[in-house]
Amino acid sequence: MEPTWIENGAPAAADPARSSNGKFGAMLVLTDDWDGFLKRWEQPTAGFWAPTVNSVQKGRPLMSAVIFTGCEADQTGNCSISADFLVTDPKGKTYAEQRGAKVWNLPPPPELQLSVDNLGLSLDPPDPLGTYIVTAIVTDRVANKTVQLRTTFQAK
Repeated sequence: MEPTWIENGAPAAADPARSSNGKFGAMLVLTDDWDGFLKRWEQPTAGFWAPTVNSVQKGRPLMSAVIFTGCEADQTGNCSISADFLVTDPKGKTYAEQRGAKVWNLPPPPELQLSVDNLGLSLDPPDPLGTYIVTAIVTDRVANKTVQLRTTFQAK
């Protein structure tokens, strides 16, 4: 398997929030500043630094999205990527779920691409404090390749 994720010109260290399957790769990001994240994303740069959060205060919105690369096009020239998101609360119960989120249904992008759909959360009382687990199963349906991504955040 060829390395998909590069940091400072070298293969990136292992991280459960990013994975690759051949040339298809995806990364799960969490941010509590979606507008700021999008502004940084839209800046033309050689790469992208994705500042993510690992804790969030109750009542503050949290967005999770997928950044991907290397999708395969079908006979019409378009990729077909979807994701299933699952958020588990500190007690192990399903907190949120989104199946079949549209990641990308256009021609393969030349570089990293941000998913079309994302999953938004806002923890409110009586949601428990502690560690939440966010999982995304991202599938390139044309190439029949899947990657599983996982990250956590602390609710304070």
